[in-house]
Amino acid sequence: MSRTSQQRGFSLIEILIVLGLVAVLVTTFASKMGKSNRAIRRDVRYFAASLKDLRNKARMRNMTYRLVINLPENKKEKQAYWIEATSKHFLVTYDEEELRKQKKDQKEDLPDPSGFAIDKELSPKGPQPLPDGLSFSSIEIAAQQKEFTAGRLYVHFFPEGRVEEVAIHLTDGGKLNWTLKTNPLTGRVDVLEGDKKLKDLTK
Repeated sequence: MSRTSQQRGFSLIEILIVLGLVAVLVTTFASKMGKSNRAIRRDVRYFAASLKDLRNKARMRNMTYRLVINLPENKKEKQAYWIEATSKHFLVTYDEEELRKQKKDQKEDLPDPSGFAIDKELSPKGPQPLPDGLSFSSIEIAAQQKEFTAGRLYVHFFPEGRVEEVAIHLTDGGKLNWTLKTNPLTGRVDVLEGDKKLKDLTK
């Protein structure tokens, strides 16, 4: 066999190997993309189920729980959420002066006068981000008739079974958006496709 034939043969083998690797990479990438959307949808449903479970725990343990969502004004900082609980009687207030005081206490890292503290069972690692590929776009609180895109926000779950009415807007950062709507009386959490506004959901 001539030297020229050997070189041509090796070239063909190399081309076949490269084509095979490209095919594997394309297949793997396409597979991961498909799983990604399914995984994100699964994470949204899991988050909604966790909220319903939180309402049940509040009733069974006769405690007030609250989901704390921290949306930094600086978008480069990471969002986080965690669960806090108190055994004290607690009444939600949205008095402007009280809210300012709460923000001041947060900045100074003072203990919450209502006894709220991170629940070590439900938030063993403290503040944590949402699963990869998912983020909070905004939170609507019915009692305040306002939509928030920044700040530390609370969703309360009371011992008698009541839940604060909110709409939690989640996004994958692209075209996929979801709205989690809480029912204040039953504690039901509706998972809705798209960015639905609270005022349209309560008509």
